[in-house]
Amino acid sequence: MGLFAARRSAAALLASVLLLAASPFAQARTEFCALTVHPIWREAEGLVAQLERDPFSAGLEAFAQALKKLRTDLDAWLAGARKQCAPYEPQHAEYEAAAGRHNERCGGQPPQAWAARGCQASFDELNATKARLDAAHAAIFKGLNPSGRDLLARVSAAVEKAKAMLDPANTEEALWLFASRKSREVRAGGLSSCEAMAQIYGALGARVGWELQPIVFNAGRVLAGEVRYRAITIIPRAPRRALPFSASGFRAQYVDRAADNQVRHFAGYLAMGAKVPGPVLTEVFTSLREEGEPGDYELGVFAGNLAEKLAQNSGLARGLEGAIRSSLCR
Repeated sequence: MGLFAARRSAAALLASVLLLAASPFAQARTEFCALTVHPIWREAEGLVAQLERDPFSAGLEAFAQALKKLRTDLDAWLAGARKQCAPYEPQHAEYEAAAGRHNERCGGQPPQAWAARGCQASFDELNATKARLDAAHAAIFKGLNPSGRDLLARVSAAVEKAKAMLDPANTEEALWLFASRKSREVRAGGLSSCEAMAQIYGALGARVGWELQPIVFNAGRVLAGEVRYRAITIIPRAPRRALPFSASGFRAQYVDRAADNQVRHFAGYLAMGAKVPGPVLTEVFTSLREEGEPGDYELGVFAGNLAEKLAQNSGLARGLEGAIRSSLCR
């Protein structure tokens, strides 16, 4: 055997050994499986569970639903892929079985035995089958792979949005979504403003570990928009206006006019009670009484005293929702 022929036979031998690794659906399956077993799907499922357990879950439903919808889209994508691939699976299985027999018979054989065992003929036949199946695969996955990559990009974006909403650094945004939901329920007549406020403070407390300063800061920004007294800024201005609430559900002694946003007022008074010195707080509430706002005066005194108690005993914050409901709501 000449040197050229020996080299050619050796190349054929190497190709035969590698034949199974280069099976026709290998590349397709790699991309197909990369999508279906991508760790982001497990991460998405975990995030859905976290969103549904979060104290602000009622305001974060859109993020959980987006992830669930993408999981449904994945199932639909898989069903479509299986439907298109099913006709070729028996041929693929037959190809792999033939390739296995070829490698068992011809793999590791010396060059001189290659022709005698019919290895070249079976090798050529397998390559022809591979080319035919590869062509079928290319047609199928020309559509499936781009749509699969688009699906992966969409779930990646949804995961990042959900993680952002669960990030403690974005508590104000998550609170705004939750409080907006409660504001809509109030306007629809399904909830009083006082009950909504109790639920909002309860959820916020649970979200920030019942720490007073994060409670008054975030509530002040979302429910009051800003808290000031004369030239003193107590809670800086938020990017959005205070959410619309009313005096509905509050006991009569805490209301001056039915249209007053007593949720906004309470958030401001609680922030003042937690952040300003006693003499300034006394001045604030005295001015309310002198200006003929007895309801706001009573609400301010209650909120100021409550803030003082919470500052002295942080453990009482766990009862904040109940304290609002039992003391302020009728």
